[in-house]
Amino acid sequence: TGTHQGLAGTDCAYFESSGGLRDGKGTLYEGGIRVPGIVRWKGVVPAGTTSDRVTGFEDWMATLADLAGIPAKDVPPGDGIDFAETLRGHDQAERPYLYREFVGYGGQRCLYSGKWKLIQGNLIPSKKKWAGSGELELYDMEKDPKEERNVAAEHPEVVEKLSAMMRSARQPAVDFAIPVLDRES
Repeated sequence: TGTHQGLAGTDCAYFESSGGLRDGKGTLYEGGIRVPGIVRWKGVVPAGTTSDRVTGFEDWMATLADLAGIPAKDVPPGDGIDFAETLRGHDQAERPYLYREFVGYGGQRCLYSGKWKLIQGNLIPSKKKWAGSGELELYDMEKDPKEERNVAAEHPEVVEKLSAMMRSARQPAVDFAIPVLDRES
């Protein structure tokens, strides 16, 4: 362990894992994108601290800069949200949303906001079973973290709100085009 190798002093150690939930790598269901992480940093991250905070890979630059004492004004602009206060064991405002899209597996997109996750697959029509139907699916991640029960029909107002957020968050990409989304943007 890090303790036996002399890494438990002022060094920061981060470990992550994946798997165990619906579908897998390459999909935007939890089995493909949920990644639990463990951070050990003596004197910075209090032992036993836990958080269900939703973060994205883009949040790490702002967070590590903060933890390293680099003023926010000196950090290049980006889409990330600094979550250093969460790591320090303090309360921090929830991320307003997290948007993801992936051109593979028939084209997919999803958006997390609070307890909700909206997902849509098969944006580039494919007959593969994992591509999805193309319909919007809504999951209550507090009650259904395995994404077994689509509740879109029961919450049309949430679907509409999150759909609008998806359209607003999307930025067309030349290298990873999803034509149906590019026309929408």
